[in-house]
Amino acid sequence: MCKLVEDLKSRKRQVMCKLVEDLKSRLVEDLKSSIHSKCDHAGKCTKKGCNVPLTGAPSPYLLVDMDCRALGIPADSGRCDFLFVGCESTRGADWVVPLELKRGSPDATDIVKQLQAGAQFAQDRIPAQHESTFLPVAVYGGKLHSAQINKFKRSRILFHGKKYEIKLHHCKTPMKEILQKASAKR
Repeated sequence: MCKLVEDLKSRKRQVMCKLVEDLKSRLVEDLKSSIHSKCDHAGKCTKKGCNVPLTGAPSPYLLVDMDCRALGIPADSGRCDFLFVGCESTRGADWVVPLELKRGSPDATDIVKQLQAGAQFAQDRIPAQHESTFLPVAVYGGKLHSAQINKFKRSRILFHGKKYEIKLHHCKTPMKEILQKASAKR
């Protein structure tokens, strides 16, 4: 009887692992099929005079322009500039990265609201059981004053019941570098 129970537990574990693996390999493709092609900014992460080069970013990936009208987000709703979702098979997990880009000095209060809206958009489309690394990012080109740094350090973005620190990067920091720095700190 004990052997039968152990065999059933092992089989159940194998089935669950297979389901999670299937979810991982399909996430980018499923999201792409659910988002209008006008909203997919493949290869170009640029807004307001600030950019994040995508050379060397995990592939496949999806870069959603959150200002795209075809998403159906009301014009008066807060939202981040982009949502990056990249599949990185070597890590065994996907990246889910809401991005807000500012040419000048960022205001933490506004950016927190915008990144939280991006997190909500992603959460509505990505199942909680899907293994992913969530990384809210603010990218800026100006000076960052100590009061703003402190606001960013205290602020958190909620995604699937967990709170995440906002990572700060300068304009022109490649996505590959942003993700590598986040991986190194884990």
